[in-house]
Amino acid sequence: MLKRILIIDPNQQERRLLATQLERDHYSTTVCSTIFEAKNMLLEEAFDLVILNSEVESNERELFRFISEQHNLNWLPVIALVEAYPPNGKVQLLEWGAVDAVIKPIHYDELRLRVEKQLRQSSNFEEVAFHDALTKVFNRRYFEHQIQLQVQRSMRQSTPISLCFIDADRFKSINDTFGHKIGDLVLIGLAKLIQDHLRPQDILSRVGGEEFVIILPNLDAINAYSLVQSILHSAHKQPVAEHDGQQRFITFSAGVCEWNESLTIDQWVHLADNAAYEAKKQGRDRVVLTSSEDLLIKTDEHNIIQVLVIDDKESKVGDYFTSYRATIEVSVVNTLDGVQAALNHSVYSLCFVNLDHNEFDAMEWLKKERSNHKLVKFIAAKNRDDTFIAVQCLAHEIDHLMKYPCSEFDIKVAMNHISY
Repeated sequence: MLKRILIIDPNQQERRLLATQLERDHYSTTVCSTIFEAKNMLLEEAFDLVILNSEVESNERELFRFISEQHNLNWLPVIALVEAYPPNGKVQLLEWGAVDAVIKPIHYDELRLRVEKQLRQSSNFEEVAFHDALTKVFNRRYFEHQIQLQVQRSMRQSTPISLCFIDADRFKSINDTFGHKIGDLVLIGLAKLIQDHLRPQDILSRVGGEEFVIILPNLDAINAYSLVQSILHSAHKQPVAEHDGQQRFITFSAGVCEWNESLTIDQWVHLADNAAYEAKKQGRDRVVLTSSEDLLIKTDEHNIIQVLVIDDKESKVGDYFTSYRATIEVSVVNTLDGVQAALNHSVYSLCFVNLDHNEFDAMEWLKKERSNHKLVKFIAAKNRDDTFIAVQCLAHEIDHLMKYPCSEFDIKVAMNHISY
């Protein structure tokens, strides 16, 4: 697939020339003349890199602010084309967020090499940050970024959008019977089978051990249901893996739901996920279609956020959560037995974990719970900067990492970061 570059330049002749040169080098380009146009294009389409002529407008900084505030764009590299004078112009653009600045008049070969370098670096970042290491499809973090963007796009364009949760049937028995190596091959093959049936605009993510979710733009419920049914029919006929001459087949249980403006995104996700669970209850190997009419929210008590705080230190973390929002109910536990009892008693949508817990390895517990509870938000805290822990949290898609002890302000920042 061609890399897509957005060129922002008020000079029609120059932007067309640059677009022509880049297209000869097998890039796909889109051009515009103003920051306002660029912002709209960035919301409507996906780009791999932006080239900004720094003479565009006086509000160039607004472009960088806009990109940094969009979860799906804040990794997007911007190369600025800048005059040699004043000399601080280049420094200012780099401070605002440009990854590189090229002095004008530009030499195309130099710019091409800088573009190639930035695209390589951003591709490496995307691979680690947004792709599942095993199946190579997108991961939970990318799904959470994209679902917001895709719903906004659906609203602007007045087009339908549907969501599908897929849960592989009896996957645990495959792991237990044949081993994790075969289990991994089955997951890789299932992801490929699903992906082969999807359109280029569909977004497939692995969000749990054997759980996948598909965002289906421009598809209403009936057409989304038909698409997922066709994937399931293919799974009946087509092995997803082969090892030592043995073919491996697997079916799945799926839930499909179309979004409408009466639903929050969390409610929409909840409906599709529950529909997949209902498909399992009905006997597996089927697709269940649901709608907003199946969402039973009768009173405000259903909007209460249950928060579990795991902390064996004397702290006010629980108080900080309840002061953040009145509809938050907090359970504070300080032992492993207490943790398990709390999990058995209630369903939590958010969990705060002190990684310096003295009784058990909180990081190992957190990694396990993350894989088992894909819809729970996890906040972790550590009493010192630790690069290894930070990498572990990134790899296992922990939603937020902060320093311990934390303040009320730290909790507010974390809650805003994870969109609560």
